[in-house]
Amino acid sequence: MSLQMAYKGFRWNVNPSEITITCSKNLKEQPLPLKGSLLQEMGRKKRQISGKGCFLGRDSLLQFRELQRLFEEGGAGLLVMPGLPPLRAVFSSLQLQALGRPGETHYTFSFVEEDVPPAEEKRAAYACREHDSLWKASAAMNVPLEILLEQNRNPWINDLEEGTILRAGRLTL
Repeated sequence: MSLQMAYKGFRWNVNPSEITITCSKNLKEQPLPLKGSLLQEMGRKKRQISGKGCFLGRDSLLQFRELQRLFEEGGAGLLVMPGLPPLRAVFSSLQLQALGRPGETHYTFSFVEEDVPPAEEKRAAYACREHDSLWKASAAMNVPLEILLEQNRNPWINDLEEGTILRAGRLTL
């Protein structure tokens, strides 16, 4: 698991001070004549990830602007959070709270989990061919590069040895 929060290649220089993951279910209450009602579980909703933090340093406002650029870019990306498995998410809100003291830029954010389509199933292992790179293996396995780096001992990123087996373990993205 990563210790640093990241999204679409952007890495927080200081992790957010708060991260909240909200899990909920779709419930439907069906009235029953003379019997009250019946509650049905209709599956889980997409997880909501929200939080707040403060960028620090002379470039704190530039860091916020880079995050804002990713927000405006749209689309889903890989969200990596400290100590949690990565997941694909859409950046749903970003708010500049206050500039605070010089070198401090406070913000809040939220993401919504995106389901991975069945066509994007993850492969648990990959046999390297001549001149393969870790990026090529990552794409072939549909697994984030960070996971391959964490779960394989010192892979040579640019030129993997032919026959090397890369493992991604059990994934629940």
